[in-house]
Amino acid sequence: MKLLQDYEPTGVRRFSGSYFQRNQAINRAYSKLGEKYSLINFNCEHFANWVQFGKIESSQVTTGFVILASAIFLKLVSTDE
Repeated sequence: MKLLQDYEPTGVRRFSGSYFQRNQAINRAYSKLGEKYSLINFNCEHFANWVQFGKIESSQVTTGFVILASAIFLKLVSTDE
């Protein structure tokens, strides 16, 4: 069983911006404290983008939906009826 100290972060995105922008980011982070986690609507990537850029978005979720929609489309197109 792995312990918490056995894990290494895969990467940390450095915040770029002025003093004012950093304070805005801190306020955005505080504003989401207690927000319920949701894989589709508010996951860790959503949170990181909200803090840094002020946009709640996740490229991973978007990519997942595109792949799912493509698979459904291909299944419908390839059905022999």
